[in-house]
This record gives sequence, structure tokens and C-alpha cells, in this order.
Amino acid sequence: MVRYLITWWAGAVVGLAITLSSPAARGYQDPAAPPVQDVTFTAAFDGSAQQYVLVPPPGFDPGAPCDILIALHGHGSDRWQFVQNPRDECRAARDVACRHAMLLVSPDYRASTSWMGPAAEADVAQIIAEIRQRYHVRRVYICGGSMGGSACLAFAALHPELIDGVMSMNGTANFLEYANFQEAIEASFGGTKWEIPLEYKQRSAEYWPERLKMRVAITASGQDTVVPPDSVLRLATVLRALQRPVLLIHRPEAGHDTCYDDAVTALEFIIQPGPDEVQDDFRWLRGANYVPAYARNDVQTWMDYDPAIIDRDLGYAETLQLNCLRVFLQVAVYEHDPQQFLDRFENLLSLCAKHRIQVMPVLFDSCFGEFPDLDGYRDKDWMACPGQNRLGREHWPAMEQYVRDVVGRHRQDPRVVMWDVMNEPYVTSFQSEADRQAIHTFLGQALDMTRRQEPCQPLTIGWETAALAIDPAQYADQVDVIAFHNYTRDLRAAVRAAQAGAKQLGKPVIINEVVGRPHQSFEFAMPILREERIGWCFWELMLGRTQFSRSDPPYQGLIYPDGQCYDAAEVAQVMHIGREEAERLFPPRLPAPGEPVQPADAAR
Repeated sequence: MVRYLITWWAGAVVGLAITLSSPAARGYQDPAAPPVQDVTFTAAFDGSAQQYVLVPPPGFDPGAPCDILIALHGHGSDRWQFVQNPRDECRAARDVACRHAMLLVSPDYRASTSWMGPAAEADVAQIIAEIRQRYHVRRVYICGGSMGGSACLAFAALHPELIDGVMSMNGTANFLEYANFQEAIEASFGGTKWEIPLEYKQRSAEYWPERLKMRVAITASGQDTVVPPDSVLRLATVLRALQRPVLLIHRPEAGHDTCYDDAVTALEFIIQPGPDEVQDDFRWLRGANYVPAYARNDVQTWMDYDPAIIDRDLGYAETLQLNCLRVFLQVAVYEHDPQQFLDRFENLLSLCAKHRIQVMPVLFDSCFGEFPDLDGYRDKDWMACPGQNRLGREHWPAMEQYVRDVVGRHRQDPRVVMWDVMNEPYVTSFQSEADRQAIHTFLGQALDMTRRQEPCQPLTIGWETAALAIDPAQYADQVDVIAFHNYTRDLRAAVRAAQAGAKQLGKPVIINEVVGRPHQSFEFAMPILREERIGWCFWELMLGRTQFSRSDPPYQGLIYPDGQCYDAAEVAQVMHIGREEAERLFPPRLPAPGEPVQPADAAR
């Protein structure tokens, strides 16, 4: 009998060509499934032609949110291994991807002897970015066997912000220690381990366990002489000490392979949340707050609704690879003409779906206390919804009718990602104790009104601080998602505090307002959000007419109406790409004649 041990420890593309494969290449797929795509792209790393295979699941809807599973082949093989090979590891990846309706992506990553050197690393990152542009991708998982098992650990350690789970089969986590296939590894890495030891260390996951915050599954075999298991066993031990979610399947008497059942178990571990984790943590959220470029405030958004301008703006959001926009509704405009408002909201949802973007509607808003004005709205800044003068009990029936018409009509609409019931409840000019109590009471009613519509989407409140967001006295126990805002230099501490509080409540957490020049720039905030693995919506997409983008330099806003940007370095941070590519997508605005050229970081 084979002895084994299973331990569960928890605590943009330059050129593109797509070829549809023959039926024989579809392997496990249902005959009615979309055809396999053999994709050729121009590598940004060196301009060479590279390839990957994309396998859609049966019944795949290109416009619907999806997850992807990247499968990295072993030494001597290529992109077709995980698509066609009958061996257990490959069948398991195909079956699990199909079972969870995931896109299976199998790259060459520099063909048969890659070992995840710099070129292969750049290719995989580019492939992820390209697929995000084509589809509404939520989560990215990566797996591989042997060389691929080593490569997936290396890539996850190099780019933890891109990966939501990693599964390594019979790989190494230490290239400095590993002794086989040295000629191929030297060619891939650019030198020997004695010549460039730091390059080898950088690609050895064992040295960077703190980066592996995602779920990690490892299969290892005691008699494996091709890729000895010592380094991955040590890595699993360290991850356990760090209280990271890790599954180790170690078969002491097995050789250089992983059986089908073990591969399936390991893959399911990284995909399925554990008993102490939420079903959807929304880490995939990459969004912006959106006020159309023509609008000065939330009232004008809907009174002067312009679908052509909105469609153009959403095109910018799609190019930025955003998957969510947070949009402020306005009950006063609804009451002015309910059907017109509802039609315009429906049109917005349709336009967002066209650009593969979900919407986070904000139902009510305290900021900044100004009452809605349907006459002079074009000359006013931000206005509250419904306003402090309409929070009383006598107005609740009218508010519930608004919620019924908006939420009730879209309670099962996949275009809505969640309902933000109220924005920054206490950020208002009305600051007496009686005013705050009125807001608190109304907020409870608003939550109840929304919940009575039985929406399938989660509810949240966009709190002004992390402390308020996780406070049960402020309805933290009555929302489905914890949401908070931060515009300070203590961003990392605030994120961690919110994550800790949300974990105690058993709820996911997002930050749905962030970034404000100069003290909290994109360059400061975006790396923190990636490293802390939290979903985000920055303020705001457009450099338009709101008071937040009218200053010099603008306090907030990323893209001008003509498609230019304020600073390409900011676009690069949002998209996690190089500045040169960011400038190609969104050229930086040039100064007017006679105006001095402002340094790129002058606002910071």
C-alpha cells in the first residue's frame, strides 16, 4: 500500500491572431462548446511571435464574468500539453476548468524549456492583460506540473497581485538549490546561478513566502529524482507558520507524477473558499467612480443624460481594463420623471454591459449637504440624495417607492455587481447630534427598504473610514460587503484594519473611494492595493466638470474627455503596465502654447 500524507493548513497586446483549432484539438470539450483558440501575439518583451491556447467552457458567454485557469506545461512540451495530453495532471486541469466554467489558458511561455525566465514571465503577464481586455475576468488561477509546477510558483511570487490561487505539481521552489536541467535554465534566466544568483533567487518562491497571500496547493512525491520535493515541503511549512491557506499532498513513495484525484483535490482547494473564508471576496474588483464628463454633479448626470458621451467614457474605462463603475443615482430626478429616469438607468446598464463593465449603483448620499436643485443644477457642485430635509419618517414611503422601482426591477440583474445603499453618511454640513441620529435612523430604514426587494446582489454602505465600516453599531452586521474610503497616507494600515474587522464579521471588504492628489497619488495607492489584495474603485474616471477635477493640478480624475490623460504614469499604475504602453493608449495632455511644462510628478 502506498503511504501518503494530505495536510490542509489554513489560517496590452501589440499584435494578435486567433486560429480556431480542429475538433481533434478540443479534447475533453462538449461538441457544442465554443472552438479552441490557438492565439498568436507579438510579445512586448522582444517583439517575437508567441502563442497560447484558450479553451472556452461549454456554453461560454463572452460578455459574462469569468475566471481563468492558466496551465503551464512541463519541460520538453508546449502549449498543447494541458489541452490534449491524456495524463492525469492534464485531464484534471481540463475537467476542473470545465466544471467551474473557467477559461483554460495554456501558454507556450517560450516553448519547451522555459523555466519561467524573464521572457516567459513577461509573456504570461501580457497574456493575462490581453485576456482581461477581451473578457470580463474576475479571478486568475495558475497551475503546472514539473517545470510548469516550478514556473507557476515563481510567477505567483513575482506577481502576487495577478494571481488568486496557485497549484504546483512536482515542482521546485528553489532554483539556487535545484541541480537538473541547468543548461535550459541558464538559457532561460540569462546565465548560471553563480553568474546571476540574484536572478535565481528572485524566481525561487521559497525565498518570498510573504508574497504568497493567495491559496496555495502543492503536490510532491518522496521518490521524485527529476524535481526533488525538499524545497516545496519547506515552503509549505513556512506558509503554515504564516497562517496562509495552503494544501500539501505529499506521497512519500511516489515518483515524478501526480495522480488524477490528487490533482483535482489540489485544484479545487485553490478555487473553492475554505470554511473560514467568504464565497466571493471581490478582490477582482478593478473600478472607478464615474460621473459623466458633461456633468458637474449627480443631478446633472441624469437630467442632462447623454448616452453618446457616456458610451465614449465607458470605452476609456474598458481600455483601462476596469470591470466596475460606481455610479450615483438621484431620487429627486427620479421623482421629476420616474419612467425617464428608469429608462436612462437601464440605458446606462446596457452601455456598461457593452463594455464588459458591471455597475455599483449608489442609492443615497449625504455628501456634502447641499439639497438637490432641479433648476440651477448646472451651476452647482455636488448635491446630496435625498438631502437632510427628507430623512424623516414622513418621507420614507416616497423613498421606498424609489428603491422599489430601481432595485426591484434589477434585483436579479447580473449587470449590477452590488448596491451601495448610502455614500459617506456622516460627511455632511449637518453635524448636530440630532442630524447624525436622523442619518443613522434613515440609513437603517434604507437598508431595510433595499433588503425587502430581495436582490440577489450584495448590499454595502460606502463609509468614509474603515473604523465606521467595521462597526456593528453602524450596521456592519447588516451589510453583505464591507466598504470604506481612504484619501490619506495611512492607506495600508486602513486596508489592513478593514480586512481584519471584515474577517471577524465573516464578510468581504472593498475600498470604493481612493486616490487624491497630491498626498495620495496613483503611484502611492495602486501598489498598496495590489499588495494587500483588495478590490478597489478609485475616484474618479473622468477629468470633467466636478469640483474634484477643476483645481490645478486636479485633485482627482484620470482621463480627459478627448482621451488624453493627466499623467501616463498614473494610467500605468492603474493598468499595471509600462509607461510607454500607457502613453500609447492615453497620450498625456500637452500644455497650451506659452504654458510651462509641468513635470510628471509635480502634483505629488
